[in-house]
Amino acid sequence: MTVAGNLVAIASNSPVDLSAVERGLRHQGLTWDVISGDRLTAWIDGAAVLTDTYAPVDQLLTPHA
Repeated sequence: MTVAGNLVAIASNSPVDLSAVERGLRHQGLTWDVISGDRLTAWIDGAAVLTDTYAPVDQLLTPHA
């Protein structure tokens, strides 16, 4: 299955209060999923990390029809 969309990663040197993140999203009217732990690992499913070293950044910034 191919899924397209946006992903927002939250990282910190300290534990992140994911419940607070979810409440903040709902307060903004957003219905985004917040996942972590085993569920996040399964969702990633071994995908490679996209970095500027290998990404065609100019193509990522160019709108496609």
